[in-house]
Amino acid sequence: MSKLKNRLGFVHIITSAYNPRTNEKTERFNQTLKESLRNHAEADRKNWPRYLSFVLMAYTSRVHTSTGYTPFELMFGRKILHFKDYTSEDNDTEGIWLGPMK
Repeated sequence: MSKLKNRLGFVHIITSAYNPRTNEKTERFNQTLKESLRNHAEADRKNWPRYLSFVLMAYTSRVHTSTGYTPFELMFGRKILHFKDYTSEDNDTEGIWLGPMK
């Protein structure tokens, strides 16, 4: 594992168990995730996994004040295509797919 860490160039930091202050960023993300799931799956708590991908999509496409970028942009180096981008009127995928079939 240490060879992989060195090759990828990241530092693995071990934190104390049961002490949220030592792993503040992860604990904040967990809190945000739980709150979002609670808000979206309130009426259907048993099926919370159904809402997880939507909550994560919302989180990764939101600009964070600490970086000025979305997590998606930082990870992939480009802006995310939202659902509205696929359904906009100027998105002519019908011509692309039906053209070769005619």
